[in-house]
Amino acid sequence: MAANNEIQVLRREVRRLKWALGVLGVGLLAVFLVGAGGSVHRDLTVRKLTLIDDQGRSRVVLFSKPDEMAGAAFIDPEGRNRIQIATAIAAQGDYAGIQLRDVNGAHRIDLKVRDTEAFAGLGDHEGNAVSHWKHSGKKQ
Repeated sequence: MAANNEIQVLRREVRRLKWALGVLGVGLLAVFLVGAGGSVHRDLTVRKLTLIDDQGRSRVVLFSKPDEMAGAAFIDPEGRNRIQIATAIAAQGDYAGIQLRDVNGAHRIDLKVRDTEAFAGLGDHEGNAVSHWKHSGKKQ
């Protein structure tokens, strides 16, 4: 009989333990879900953001330089800057532009807007301007 009573006591303890573990599991799940919902970030603030490929190579770089330039650079698998989009303050004034470079880094296509003027240029394989167009932005 004593053994039978001990078995009954152990069974009650096992049921209480299972119940307590279930409550603990539900409580941890609730804390996790509430915590995960509250930790959604709406803003990300960095000076530079680099996207890499599956081999760890930089492929897209979003950047800013204080009082100078902000933009995006698209980099080929060899690490060469092929496309750059930027807005900047330069000696000739504020501008926004897009530059496309060949595999040797030469500027082949250059588009810029400065003030009300628009510029478009084509370059040769050394980056020298071979065709250039400028529009003042004023009605003719």
